[in-house]
Amino acid sequence: MNRNLYNEKIDYNVSAVWDGETGGPVNANGYQVRFNTPLEFNGKGKALCPDQLFLASISGCLMTTLISFKNRLGAEAKNIEITSKADIELQGNFYRIIGIECVISIEASEENYDAVKRSGELAIEYCYITRSTQSAIPIQFKIKNTNEETDI
Repeated sequence: MNRNLYNEKIDYNVSAVWDGETGGPVNANGYQVRFNTPLEFNGKGKALCPDQLFLASISGCLMTTLISFKNRLGAEAKNIEITSKADIELQGNFYRIIGIECVISIEASEENYDAVKRSGELAIEYCYITRSTQSAIPIQFKIKNTNEETDI
């Protein structure tokens, strides 16, 4: 990877504001995403809960990294979907994420599939959100096509 193309340090900031009930908006760079406490924790369940936003961050980082590599390789895809699932357990008095599974589903022509799959493998290697969390939370990755499934 050509490091000259990238900043050595990046700072992102968000602001979460209480809505006076059980959630609120997160604001960043003029964009807004709402969050809410889920029903099982006596919330109103009006928006995504922080757990889902965390998984969205993982899926989004994998996707944008995959797209970057796919574009560099000149590969075409009909569809790419990334699903992430967290296993959460009550341990003593506290909940803990004990594992995450990320599945990259690729639909591409036969001549493009290998390049798109390689882009997925590179995304797994370079996604800094998963790289940063893997020491605390085990993450399992799968790449799927209609004809095959590979554990990474």
